[in-house]
Amino acid sequence: MIRYAAFHYQKFGLHSATVTDVSRTPFAPAELPAHLATTILSNAQQSIIGFNTNEALYRIKVRLHEQSINAYGQAKMLKPGMTPEAGVIQDKRRIWGCVLEPVLAINRRT
Repeated sequence: MIRYAAFHYQKFGLHSATVTDVSRTPFAPAELPAHLATTILSNAQQSIIGFNTNEALYRIKVRLHEQSINAYGQAKMLKPGMTPEAGVIQDKRRIWGCVLEPVLAINRRT
């Protein structure tokens, strides 16, 4: 799920994309272009508690499902330079599974 800094996600929502490629080897922040590394690291530090700025990064390519965002009833085209942030959905569970999981875990221990 993608969100764009130019369009606050709480008002304009999250946008879907499909992961098409993940780099096989990680990149050290020093290997990235300076402007790109600075942007990635500053965004990560703001959103992830305990983020290590020396941690390796993987390049993930995605295919956007839409090239525009519906803003105030009009389709606004995405433009180069709009900063995206993404969350990768790895698993889908029903709400009752999340609620009951701690109870079931206790039963398994006994």
